[in-house]
Amino acid sequence: MGKSDLYVCFKNPDGSWGDAINMRELNSTEGDWCATVSPDGKHLFYTSNIDQNIYWVDAKIIEKFKADEKE
Repeated sequence: MGKSDLYVCFKNPDGSWGDAINMRELNSTEGDWCATVSPDGKHLFYTSNIDQNIYWVDAKIIEKFKADEKE
């Protein structure tokens, strides 16, 4: 979507990794990077080059992408 995007992938039951899923709702037209989950698992933090700020969202968004993968 932009110059660099955030992706997530999930481990399959056999231990292999699934395909990378673009986290489209979080990505901008510029570079987005450095996603990390807070130690308590409640928030996902990432940086956007649109204004070089740090953003955070509820980490439950990760589960949304996991559900999308199964569809």
